[in-house]
Amino acid sequence: MTSFSVDEQETTISFSRADAGAKIWTSDRTLITKLDKQVAKSDYYSSKEQKDKDGNLIAKEYYIKDKSLISFRTNKLVLTDEQKRQRAKGLLSS
Repeated sequence: MTSFSVDEQETTISFSRADAGAKIWTSDRTLITKLDKQVAKSDYYSSKEQKDKDGNLIAKEYYIKDKSLISFRTNKLVLTDEQKRQRAKGLLSS
């Protein structure tokens, strides 16, 4: 993948009220990795690569069939180390 500085890595999410799905365009390598994992494990996600003239990946566009999978949180969940251990063992719910 072509290397962009952190300041140049962008993400755009677009959806309309009338449509069921959403599009995410990103050049953010961390987000590409995260969304690629969703594509691999869920039929709700698909992707298309955008390459430069030399064939280097510069960005990816993702389509999510159900835009309700996108969330905007009001609070960040902060867990203690013990809560993290319990959650890893499946003993603590969200």
